[in-house]
Amino acid sequence: MKKASFSPDKTFFAAANGYTGFRSYFKEIFDSRQYERIYILKGGPGTGKSSLMKKIGNTASSVGFDAEAILCSSDPSSLDGVIIKNGGKKVAVLDGTAPHIRDAELPGVTDSLIDLGKCWDEKTLALHKDEIISINQKKSGYYSDAYSYLSVMKEIDTKIKAELRKNYNFKKGNDYALSIIDTVCTGKKGERETRLISSVGKFGSYYLDTLQKISGKIFYAEGKHGEARLFLSQLRERLSDMNTGITIFPSVFADEDTDAVFFKEGSAAVSSLPKPKTDASNENIFIDCSELLSPDARFDRLSLLNDMKRNLLKEAEESFKLAGDTHAELEKIYTPAMDFGAVNKITEKLSSSVLSVLE
Repeated sequence: MKKASFSPDKTFFAAANGYTGFRSYFKEIFDSRQYERIYILKGGPGTGKSSLMKKIGNTASSVGFDAEAILCSSDPSSLDGVIIKNGGKKVAVLDGTAPHIRDAELPGVTDSLIDLGKCWDEKTLALHKDEIISINQKKSGYYSDAYSYLSVMKEIDTKIKAELRKNYNFKKGNDYALSIIDTVCTGKKGERETRLISSVGKFGSYYLDTLQKISGKIFYAEGKHGEARLFLSQLRERLSDMNTGITIFPSVFADEDTDAVFFKEGSAAVSSLPKPKTDASNENIFIDCSELLSPDARFDRLSLLNDMKRNLLKEAEESFKLAGDTHAELEKIYTPAMDFGAVNKITEKLSSSVLSVLE
């Protein structure tokens, strides 16, 4: 099956490799009650799931529907799902295999299972049984190593946060947060969503430029030691009781930390992520969060702890890369055993079904 390209305006993640292991937001993002239809793909590595979703996304875009790409957090060159909208109607096609296993929550009502496994040659795959078992074990070992490094990172991060909190001016930070809300929030009620725009995986630490594409104004919260995260947490807390339309972007490492907040009606964002070098089209405002820290903070200790975190992250990134390389070995076994002519027929039928539901 020829790999399809797909360049939607909105790209996000729906899962993360974080401090506590693999963390998925599939249940929240792909809530069956919120969709007209959800098509759940089943099948092994190299069976064409990602290419199928890209083709459907392209088809939807070509007829004027909005298509949102959900990228794989371990391999951002691959898709975990695609969300297609036409007005108030919404359809999703997603990968329902491990690690984000998704089965039919409302079978036959909203959810349909699409089994690509019926397109593979089981006799051919059976010849590679021992090799497949060995590769899976090796891949599992690399992921285990990566999560071990991230787990130690969590312990160090706990120490960093404790030091920051002792020396953080919460009243001043709260005033900053309320000032931004008053500036960009229209007060109009709206839907609250969760997405991710950062990941750690095959390509190391990866940041999407989606905020820069969808925002007119971006407030960049900056700080050397992690104080920007505390400020974003305050902003998120201030918004918790409001009904305004926002998208929360949790940190790849922990749900309680926040990468960014996007105000839908005001088309403005507040981000603790680094400003992309290519970002030249937005109105950018910079918030120096170091001003929220007391001069009595132990900056030498904070620098040391952050250096330890960075070194552990490098080790985790290398393990994720090895896991990705190992996954590619599995794809080399499964792909030749696939009947992609049959997969193409499924893709065409599924595309027609998606368009029919949305029209």
